Amino acid sequence: MRLFFLLYFIFLFHSCIYSFAERFQHRMQSGSSWLHKTVTIDSYVDNKKVGFIAYDKIAVVPFCVIHSFYIYPEYRNKGYGRRLLNYTCAYLKSCGAKKTYLQPGPFELDEDGDVENNVPSRKLKLQRLVKFYKNSQFAKTNRALSYCAALLYKCMHIDENSDYLMVKVLK
Repeated sequence: MRLFFLLYFIFLFHSCIYSFAERFQHRMQSGSSWLHKTVTIDSYVDNKKVGFIAYDKIAVVPFCVIHSFYIYPEYRNKGYGRRLLNYTCAYLKSCGAKKTYLQPGPFELDEDGDVENNVPSRKLKLQRLVKFYKNSQFAKTNRALSYCAALLYKCMHIDENSDYLMVKVLK
């Protein structure tokens, strides 16, 4: 009888924690073509948008590049970001990607939805992001790839530190 109550309690506890309706919605960005596409995956909980991931996929290469990943401040540290990242990686794998790359860079969105890169305590937030990604099986890339990324960033006038470029092998 105790076992029954224990199992019943576990069931109720699990149901209470995961009772929200979570869904992911894919949006193709304008300018996408058969050769290159940019997709945004929005995350919703109880019909409220909690965040998004945007990635690029080039048809002839077996990897994707996640270039934007954002969870709205009121939804952070509740597991939504991890679930969105896991969902995205699983989806990319199902589409044939072997790896996915990302460049951690803390940013915030202003009231108009524009990006603000001048985040207070940027270095601390960057360290927390790197730890988050490492816990999700991302690893820093090798020096040669970081150097190539640095050259690309310079040519494209992108203000990022390529030493933090990370990769995840999609198994």
